[in-house]
Amino acid sequence: MDASLLDLFWEGFELESYEISDAKTLTIRLQPCPSQLPFCSDCGQATLLVHDVSRRRVRERDLFHYRVWLDVPVRRVRCADCGIRREQIRWLSGRRRLTQSLVNYVEALVSLMPVKQVAELLGLHWHTVKAIDNQRFGQWVAACRRLW
Repeated sequence: MDASLLDLFWEGFELESYEISDAKTLTIRLQPCPSQLPFCSDCGQATLLVHDVSRRRVRERDLFHYRVWLDVPVRRVRCADCGIRREQIRWLSGRRRLTQSLVNYVEALVSLMPVKQVAELLGLHWHTVKAIDNQRFGQWVAACRRLW
């Protein structure tokens, strides 16, 4: 079994290329791992049939002083049960333009700092950080209600 350090970050994808476009921006172009089948985002079933592919530009956590952007191919698959659906990418939920790693980092920071400072630190829009914080708070409230 081949394993690489990058497998820890972007499950199901491997590095195709990277580009440092200016002193502070790193763009990483990913490609699907040929050894792994895509999964339907609805039922989680693996499938061989790819309907089409589009590329999405997604923000990842910063690496040292670089703002990291991922260029990710997102496949639409033909699921035998569900029809044409987007593939399931565990580290990229829904149509979000942020990786789950960055969302988790924002959640941790907003519990320590004001939203405005987190937004400035990470170079994100204030509304993006606030939406992540509201979602985190909603999940916390729902968990508390289940305990009562």
